[in-house]
Amino acid sequence: MSDDISLEEALTLFESKHDDEFAQGMNVLFRRYVNRKETWDAFVKYFVDNPTTEIPRALIYYLAH
Repeated sequence: MSDDISLEEALTLFESKHDDEFAQGMNVLFRRYVNRKETWDAFVKYFVDNPTTEIPRALIYYLAH
């Protein structure tokens, strides 16, 4: 379960090209590592590096918080 995923593993999953791994990484980062700079750096980098049409709604929701 996500309780066993380290910050480093969550960041790696978040960078995955596989949708399920990406989503798991994104969710773990927000739910477990929300107060870590690395989480927000990864989220902002995703916004910068990807077209707006590819940004998941959940990630927009997370950044709104």
